[in-house]
Amino acid sequence: MPTDADFDGAIAYAEERLRELEPRPDVPLQDLAVPEVLNLGIVRQGFLLYQSVLRLCSVGGMAAALIVFRAVVEATIVVRWLELNPDLHVSMYVAEDDRHRLNVGTTAVPEMRRRRGLKGPPLFGHAEVLETRASIRLVRADAVKAGEHIDEQRGSLLPTLERMADDVNDTAIWEAYQLLYRITSPWAHSSGRALTGQRLVERPTGVHLTMGVEWTPRLVRAIAATTVAVLFAAGSRAAGAEIEGECRVIQNGLAEWPIG
Repeated sequence: MPTDADFDGAIAYAEERLRELEPRPDVPLQDLAVPEVLNLGIVRQGFLLYQSVLRLCSVGGMAAALIVFRAVVEATIVVRWLELNPDLHVSMYVAEDDRHRLNVGTTAVPEMRRRRGLKGPPLFGHAEVLETRASIRLVRADAVKAGEHIDEQRGSLLPTLERMADDVNDTAIWEAYQLLYRITSPWAHSSGRALTGQRLVERPTGVHLTMGVEWTPRLVRAIAATTVAVLFAAGSRAAGAEIEGECRVIQNGLAEWPIG
């Protein structure tokens, strides 16, 4: 019967192997297309967040670890979704960023100035606004024609994260959203456990509040290593690093461990 010590050993092995594999997708970019470069950028960001999760687990900052880990899960789902249709999905990804910047620059910033009694030049020139809006419309039309689940006229150019996970149609990504993302999300929202996840503790001075996180460092480290293995596999495909098999061993070795 596997023991806690066995599980700790498996986690430690996975973490060490991920550190060894981490440089492998770090390849020169000049021979890669834009989708692969974007993919590797998100993988890199995901690994940096993963390192933060490990540091927080080591000092008992479990609430913060869950918030950061949620971003790792999101990065993993997005990378796998980008792989489905690299050219179109990257265009949608970039256009959504343009849409946000344009909305902030042409709506939110002028309103902020008005409320504060300030004046200033527009953040975007008229020609740039027209050109960006036209580009966004073209990407939206292409996405709708391709059957992507976005509004035909307005709103985000990206489907919901749940839809991305469903479209990927991979067990690991389904689990990443339905299990990991859903149960960690409340820690990042003011309406969830970020405000209500407290418990009462008795101290010499009386009753106090403390963060009531049920998660243990062992469990967070295990699911984080599993998630990063999936992330690295996507980066491996983009870089031609050929470490997908090793990532699968890490992923399955911890995801299938008998917990509970």
